[in-house]
Amino acid sequence: MSEKPENGSGLGGNPVLFYLIWVVRAYYYLVIAWAIMTWIPGLAGSLLHDVVGWPIVPLLNLLSFARIGFVGLQAVILLVLLWMLLIYLERMRKGRQG
Repeated sequence: MSEKPENGSGLGGNPVLFYLIWVVRAYYYLVIAWAIMTWIPGLAGSLLHDVVGWPIVPLLNLLSFARIGFVGLQAVILLVLLWMLLIYLERMRKGRQG
């Protein structure tokens, strides 16, 4: 995350790709933080948990079918999908750099 586009050339001349990778990576870590907060009794259901979950819960609801008994796998599936998207974007970035 320490890379910076220099005059639009940091990612093969596409600063949008740089910022897209940054946003997806930040969202990835936000999902991890939200998932950890669900396991901490004092934070689950707190205002912080709700604020962090505001951009995450709508996507988790799309994956509501992913349950094994009482265990929800939505966050795990979302993390895998985000990880795959990051790999794709990074490959795209490296392909454009040459």
